[in-house]
Amino acid sequence: MPRPVPRVGPAGVALTAWEVWRRLPPSQRKRILKQVRKHGPAVAAMAVRYASKRRAARPPDKSA
Repeated sequence: MPRPVPRVGPAGVALTAWEVWRRLPPSQRKRILKQVRKHGPAVAAMAVRYASKRRAARPPDKSA
């Protein structure tokens, strides 16, 4: 069954985030920045752990 929406790359996510950010009122922008400062480091650490586990589980490259 075909996917209804093609995969979105990093550039597409960044452009979408920028578009949403521009439309937010200043009070909501401040609220988001406060939450990112509080929770951002933990989210980044989890992303690094996830990527390293995924990289370790991948079979070795045979082209070398």
